[in-house]
Amino acid sequence: MDFKRSPVSLDRIDLSDDTFRITTNDDLTELALSVSAIGLLQPPTVIVNQDGYIPVCGFRRIAALATLGRENVTVQALPADHPPLDTACLAISDNSSQRPLNVIEQSRAYRLLQDRTLSSDWQRVARSVGLPDSDQARKRIMPVAGMPDPLQRGILEGSIALPVALQISRFDVDSAAVLVSFFRQIHTGLNVQRELLDLMGEIALRDDISISQLLRQSGVSAIMENPLAPTPQKVRQVRQRMKILRYPERSRVEDRYHQALRSLKLDPRVQLLPPKDFEGKSYRLTLTVESRRQLEALQREIEKILKAADLLPE
Repeated sequence: MDFKRSPVSLDRIDLSDDTFRITTNDDLTELALSVSAIGLLQPPTVIVNQDGYIPVCGFRRIAALATLGRENVTVQALPADHPPLDTACLAISDNSSQRPLNVIEQSRAYRLLQDRTLSSDWQRVARSVGLPDSDQARKRIMPVAGMPDPLQRGILEGSIALPVALQISRFDVDSAAVLVSFFRQIHTGLNVQRELLDLMGEIALRDDISISQLLRQSGVSAIMENPLAPTPQKVRQVRQRMKILRYPERSRVEDRYHQALRSLKLDPRVQLLPPKDFEGKSYRLTLTVESRRQLEALQREIEKILKAADLLPE
């Protein structure tokens, strides 16, 4: 590698230039303590530009020195005409060799390679720097680095699953911001996230309203602002509210069914289960017995069901 090692003034390194930044870690506390105690174990790598230097590797090392009030740092400087692909690979490898890259770091790495690699050669280059080399992974991960910061933070903290984040990114800016804030509050699993996002999107489209209007008008905002309710309870209430709004007739049928079933006061050993989402035709009747005598006793419960006009179709 064509390095020139030399001391430079920190103010000549443009830390605002994120061209080669891969890491998402901005916490300098432990690193600054380490640098203060034993100095830098590995000098940062920079590349020359017309105004000074651009960081390639060691963004956090340079920032840690700045927080410690240091004025100079020894760097490994690349010439301005250093091959762009080699520079990009150096930045990526410096990170991927230390730890597995998270999805945002992978996205930054893919984007860095995108304009510096021949389309026919990208898989070989990706493998060489520790990136997944499947076209499907690249297409799924590539957009992440271009998402708004709050959405990226939601992905990093695990409150927004990647498939849901990709869906949210297709909404308008205001709706996406509202959805990000909502999902970062509820911290639920992928299936529930997908269900809620689909329901909200379908209702907003049908009623020609924004996501923000939907959450206010539906009472979801009030549910989420209730300080006494635990999060799982809020999620259940929001799901129920969204299902009622999306499928009002089905919800009315479901309510009538459960009211009729409760009014029978059936023995708990008798369970009558309706079709999933009331969309099928098959009901399941379950009897739990330990003897013939118990089974005979439950005949009366079955008679109740047969006489209840609102439970089963003719």
